[in-house]
Amino acid sequence: MYELHDQQVRDVFSREEYFRTLADRSIHPIVLKDEQGSVQYASNSIVNVFKYRSSELVGKRIDQFIHPDDQARYKKYYQSVIRHPDTPMFIEMRMIQKDGTVIWLRNDTMNMLHDEETSAIIASFQDITEQKKHDEERLEIIKSEKSARNVAERAVRARDEFLSIASHELKTPLTTILLQLQATLRRIMTQSLVRFSGEKLAKSLTIAEQQSHR
Repeated sequence: MYELHDQQVRDVFSREEYFRTLADRSIHPIVLKDEQGSVQYASNSIVNVFKYRSSELVGKRIDQFIHPDDQARYKKYYQSVIRHPDTPMFIEMRMIQKDGTVIWLRNDTMNMLHDEETSAIIASFQDITEQKKHDEERLEIIKSEKSARNVAERAVRARDEFLSIASHELKTPLTTILLQLQATLRRIMTQSLVRFSGEKLAKSLTIAEQQSHR
């Protein structure tokens, strides 16, 4: 009986050691938290993200390292995690490293408080600062392109409006010129040059000239 108990104990320690080894070598740090958000365990790789050693985080609440502008959003997120056990959830937020540097992190979380072996909220962290930087740059490019497109569209509308007005304004004097020239041409074609006085011809051409200046 004692041998069986000892074997169970060894199995437990073996599983725990295996877990810690995996967690410490994980690219993305792993943290176990209680219902209040206090850190019960943090893998050694947490130092690569937070710049704090795991021993400096145990017993502390993660939210004290969150950027003030994101704390309210994180609080709502954590409350949702508590209400939805066994449901993978994530949030993107800014964290403050030990040296004061602000970085963007993706925090994946699952509530395993009900699980007898785990009895914790499991969280992992991924530094997405560079990704956020690229996203912001891409948004700026999109905004610039949209702005340029709006300017081009306004220019096209202004051009069309100008052409419409110009066409209307040109139509009146051009019509007058055309009518005067047509009338003069008909007189020349239907009357002899002797009967078509120079005064009438000069008047007609003067009107056409005035409208041309317009």
